[in-house]
Amino acid sequence: MAPLGASVTITSFLPSLRSPQNLGTPVTFIAKASDSGSGPLAFQFSVSFNGGPYTTVQGFRGYPLEAGAASDIFVWGAALTEGSYSIQVTVEDFTSGQSAARTLNYKLNAIASGPNLVLTATSNPLVVLASGPSCPSGSSFSVEYRVAGTVAANYTNPIACDGTHSMNQYVTGLYADSSYKMDSVVSTGTTQVFGSTGASTSTASLPIGTTTFPPTKVITPAGAGVDPSIKNVLFSTYGSDEASSVFLPIMTDLSGNVQWYAALSDPFSSSVMTRLLPGGNLMAIRYGDVWNGSGNLNKGAASAGQTVEIIDPAGYLVQSTTTQAVAEALMSLGYAGTSHCSTVPTPVSIGTQCLASFDHEFLQLPDGNYLVLVEQESIFPPGTQGNTTTCTVSGSSVGCNVDIVGNCIVILDGTTLQPLWFWSPFEHDGAAELPITRPAINIGADVNNLCNDSGAGCAPVWLAGTTGVTVYANDWLHFNSAYYRQADGNLIISLRHQDWVALVQYQNGAGNGDVLWRLGCSPGLTPPVSPVCGDFTFNNVYNDVYPWFSHQHDVEIDANGDMTMYDNGNTRVYELGNSQNSRGYVINVNEVNFTVSPVLIQNLGYQSDALGSAQLLPDGNYFFQASDIIYASGVKVHDAPTHALEVQPTTGESGDILFDLKTTISYRGFGLPNLYDSFVQ
Repeated sequence: MAPLGASVTITSFLPSLRSPQNLGTPVTFIAKASDSGSGPLAFQFSVSFNGGPYTTVQGFRGYPLEAGAASDIFVWGAALTEGSYSIQVTVEDFTSGQSAARTLNYKLNAIASGPNLVLTATSNPLVVLASGPSCPSGSSFSVEYRVAGTVAANYTNPIACDGTHSMNQYVTGLYADSSYKMDSVVSTGTTQVFGSTGASTSTASLPIGTTTFPPTKVITPAGAGVDPSIKNVLFSTYGSDEASSVFLPIMTDLSGNVQWYAALSDPFSSSVMTRLLPGGNLMAIRYGDVWNGSGNLNKGAASAGQTVEIIDPAGYLVQSTTTQAVAEALMSLGYAGTSHCSTVPTPVSIGTQCLASFDHEFLQLPDGNYLVLVEQESIFPPGTQGNTTTCTVSGSSVGCNVDIVGNCIVILDGTTLQPLWFWSPFEHDGAAELPITRPAINIGADVNNLCNDSGAGCAPVWLAGTTGVTVYANDWLHFNSAYYRQADGNLIISLRHQDWVALVQYQNGAGNGDVLWRLGCSPGLTPPVSPVCGDFTFNNVYNDVYPWFSHQHDVEIDANGDMTMYDNGNTRVYELGNSQNSRGYVINVNEVNFTVSPVLIQNLGYQSDALGSAQLLPDGNYFFQASDIIYASGVKVHDAPTHALEVQPTTGESGDILFDLKTTISYRGFGLPNLYDSFVQ
């Protein structure tokens, strides 16, 4: 307990560079604070432009006290509009409830002072900052760029002019060691006005030693029939080479040549890029520091899935927050079972619940708010889900309390990063929704249904293995994607370990979270699951031996109304053997008659144990990423590679594979015209 009159004091708050600076200049703000309580101290940084509302850029990150004090840094570089800014740090001791805040004013100057485009190099050799003069309100600004001496041009996404401020954009999708010609384009209706003179620049070489780029290899080159609009592949690579150098996410051309990479001061170690935003910002789930509260669990300073963040193409932070910041906010709103697991005292009792980590999905909704999945641990009585493990407690052998992991849905305000809506599967675990009595589907040697502190197969857990609790947690549902359906404002969730897809009643924040239907079926399993199937019947017009998907990833609704996903097929492989491959999977879902009809069920030639993504392309072809591959048509594959594939539908339920690009393990992949014109969620 904090001493009476405990207080938090900000002792210093200073920038690394004096104001003013030019746009695009990264400035590091260093905040230090003291605490007469026991700590830890958490720091949050927010930014206001020209006296407007504050946007939380770096959510609360916490640190234990050293000699009664702690500090944090905030690297600010994503602002691309000149003017006056206020940078605010808020420091809070969540144990005592005491906090303090301080604000610094800072000015950013325009780079372009005349009519011409000005190009500024960044720390990423494949990213250039292009700056142009202001343009009339109602018009838009973009940058045309091409390799010097060539005709074919690319364009950044158009951004709105306001008639006052200069226009600034990052240009990427560039080759290393190449010369480029760029020009500004101001569009008003159908009229385009180019700058009076263009600008030229040359890119540098890719860094050697500090950055490791994943290998790529073309298996099937892009030929006739591929979607002509697709020029790039974005890979969420995150593995490492033999020297344990971490691979960063990359974008390549269709020949595997790198045209962008995530240039970060700290790599995406064991973390994943989840979504690409229009304009080139990227969303990711990353490692993060854990600050312990009143509990006695200590898993070390860094843990997987503790941070979500958005970065711009140059690698600068746009927004971020932490699991513990979200947990603290949920508790303050009165949501039970939402404290961070690091703060839970042990031994734990039946009914204990806590939040462990962000996991698998982080995306932006159309209203600008964010959806993130958060793992939640819940302690159940011995025997739950058939668990017969025994524990030694006070010298006696007793049945272990069962740690079960579920996945919560949290909607965060896009400005403040505060929770707006919370959903827990443990509040919807009845027979008609997600029955707690239906454990994760048992497919033999698949240990991914069990989680422990190592994080093998799932995010690390905290309560498993503590006194009286099962050594492993049951990974009951394993949500691995979420999709917002604009037609009704509800959420479509992929439940890998149930071989189900479910519709959750979100209704743009007004829904009660009911599970409206479950889609999927796992026939023939030994032991069987109950219920065997969800709420839909498959119209098996092509007489598939195993028509249903299983252990699927990246479920979405396409513009044409069909449902796409990557069918990993783990349950099918378990039942039919390793000659089975994963499939590109497209179905038509009839929610009136509760029937499903096949559109495309494509044998992709590779068997993916986990990971994968699916995407409808503009011309009607499909892009699938097969990752974590362990077999190819029955032949063992090593090193868990990834293959980016384009499939052209033909007749029946299959198609032709027109393109195949190989790289190392990647969480998701996207076929793109460039980093700006993203048509993927």
